[in-house]
Amino acid sequence: MRIITYASVLAFGLFSLTYASNGLQQIGLGPKSRSLGGIGIAYPQDSFTSALNPAGMSLLGSRVDLDIEGVNQDARYNFAETRLRSTRRSVLPQAGGIWKIVPRHALGLTLYSYGGSRLAYKTDPSLGTTHLGASARFYFLTPSWSWRINPCHSVGVALNLAYGAVRFRGLEELVGLSVDPANIGSRADYQPGFGGRIGWLGRLTSRISVGLTYQTKTYFQHFTQFRHLLPNRGEFDLPSQVGFGTLWHFHRYMKLSIDIVRIFWSSVKLFDHTLADLGREEFGSKRGPGFGWRDQLVFKVGLDWEVLDHLNFRFGFNHGNTPIIPSELLLSPLMATTVKDHVTFGIGYLCGCTEWNLAFIHGFVRTVRGTATGLDLAPITPSMSLRGGEDSIEVSWGRHF
Repeated sequence: MRIITYASVLAFGLFSLTYASNGLQQIGLGPKSRSLGGIGIAYPQDSFTSALNPAGMSLLGSRVDLDIEGVNQDARYNFAETRLRSTRRSVLPQAGGIWKIVPRHALGLTLYSYGGSRLAYKTDPSLGTTHLGASARFYFLTPSWSWRINPCHSVGVALNLAYGAVRFRGLEELVGLSVDPANIGSRADYQPGFGGRIGWLGRLTSRISVGLTYQTKTYFQHFTQFRHLLPNRGEFDLPSQVGFGTLWHFHRYMKLSIDIVRIFWSSVKLFDHTLADLGREEFGSKRGPGFGWRDQLVFKVGLDWEVLDHLNFRFGFNHGNTPIIPSELLLSPLMATTVKDHVTFGIGYLCGCTEWNLAFIHGFVRTVRGTATGLDLAPITPSMSLRGGEDSIEVSWGRHF
């Protein structure tokens, strides 16, 4: 029982890192995309297009966008007799720009946060010398280039320059489960990373466009401060993904867009390794335990309604099957990843060369229940549940040149 209790503490501290709801990542980027359910592969709208499908930049003019988002998340974790709750509010800024260097070529630069959280539990520190807490942030700077080959086809490429900041505390008594028990620390660790994205956008008819995009895995330097916890002595990468999108301009004042995205969590050791590995491997080893997630399929749909020449209403829905497997719930994220469905709404106002956009996102509360099935370190399989929900509001200012 004590070993399982240790593992449950690790779940709170190690895997409570998510900032958004399609796994670790946001449902979209920027209030235009997010108010339409997170779409953006076939419908370029602002500077954040470079991080969704860089091919779309060459269809836009030069512009800059500044964005700020407020997030409120609530999560509850029940494990045997343990009851924990975490509520978190955070403010996250983002920015981007597109420069149309010649009529058919555009350069872009986007700065945004991929995901992360800051947690601090006021619990009994008997499983460590400090109170349990975790913090993880992943920041991306994305330079990009787009080429409009002809009136019907565009391509684009983006380089993801990433920076990860990770910290855990309150886990000092996990010595018996770690491959490196002499280095159970709590200092923050900062590491760079890199990846890339390519995209294509094509116009099939005057009313229908389609797009494709692929993002590579984001490779980080090992977080050596936590080599005793993360697989392969501190390996913490972010997964690859592929997406398809379509845009249908079915009415003079209305557009319908649909995106389908597949996120390959199994491409990363931290997410692919299962709880069953704990019986054979220690935390921090090459085959050390991880999330045990499955790959995720995300469906996004958005309706953009131009009410007036300078006013748009936007509506969206986002559905993503949870990557959590009930038998792997012990080492599953504490926040956000239980949410499967989001409804979104937004307003856009254009005044000359300046525009303001506002988005509201609601993630429906959902509970995932499971047991410690597969953990052969104790004769019991206590029940557990993970419950989470989120709401956010986002506002941006943009200017055309």
